[in-house]
Amino acid sequence: VYVLQDRGDGLESATYASPVAGSQVIAGNPQQPAYSPLVVSKTTSSAGKKFRGRMYPPMTYGGEPSVSVAGYIEPLVALPQIRANYAALFDAWDGGDFTPYLLHSDATAPTPINSFLVRPIVGTQRRRKAR
Repeated sequence: VYVLQDRGDGLESATYASPVAGSQVIAGNPQQPAYSPLVVSKTTSSAGKKFRGRMYPPMTYGGEPSVSVAGYIEPLVALPQIRANYAALFDAWDGGDFTPYLLHSDATAPTPINSFLVRPIVGTQRRRKAR
């Protein structure tokens, strides 16, 4: 996890890595769609390409049956549940000590993120494929 934290006298970044043992058991062992992560947009109040962010977390909710051949996430159950989970994650971060910011590669100051938007179609990460 990479976070940006405001301690009152300015922003500072930190990283944290720790394995977490899961307790979820999925009946039938559905598989995650190969090389097909979720596409989650990070929305900000500022306009322009520079102020748009994305992240590509694994598509772990529902597995293959919840994604069509064309890559669309099942719209009646899976997509609303995934969106609700990311809205809850954002609210937990925004209301706590870890206000989310969009970081920039240049000297632009970090931009506060307003929300996460889960796109209805999975992404394709070709560079992550085994060669």
